[in-house]
Amino acid sequence: MSESKQPLRIGVLWEFDPDKVSHPETNEALRHAAASLSTDIEIDWVDTEGLTAETAPDRPAAYDGFFAPPGFPANLAGGIEGIRYARESGKPFAGT
Repeated sequence: MSESKQPLRIGVLWEFDPDKVSHPETNEALRHAAASLSTDIEIDWVDTEGLTAETAPDRPAAYDGFFAPPGFPANLAGGIEGIRYARESGKPFAGT
């Protein structure tokens, strides 16, 4: 991977559950995409429990983009706040 670039930081806006097949596969898909772009990647699963309209800008501000995997987060309102933050801040967002 490239040593001259900072790693791409992706916030996954749900709680990681290793029992959901799509969650480990989400990590693999993101790593595969980064490898095809010859860049490093840091993947953080963002806990939606603490995301509110007031805290959403503080917690995910350091991410370069966001992804929402299949399913529902533990706190749907927090997940929606994370998505709203991504949209309103102009950060890239993709979801399934």
